[in-house]
Amino acid sequence: MRRLPALAIDYVDKNTNHKVHLPISVFKKPSNDKEYNKLQLFLDKLIDEVRGNETHPLSVVMEIIVSVRTQYPTSQFLRNKQSRDRQGASPMLANARGSEILF
Repeated sequence: MRRLPALAIDYVDKNTNHKVHLPISVFKKPSNDKEYNKLQLFLDKLIDEVRGNETHPLSVVMEIIVSVRTQYPTSQFLRNKQSRDRQGASPMLANARGSEILF
């Protein structure tokens, strides 16, 4: 059986030539800390790309991610983070190459 490619949105800023790949999963409510952290890292990269420009096409994506991310129970995330901090876990690193933002 032929496998279909994962759904995604690709965006290239015409002024900066920055490439942004948005898998559909960034629009899904996180169900665990790993997904929450990935959303946070991705949101940080979008903030760097948009830089406060409310007319930027990706500003809407930022708003959606913030809304989706807030659906994750913050108290659970903080408890899990404190537990990891006590165990000495290292923070997640962003997955980016050059001027591309990947998720």
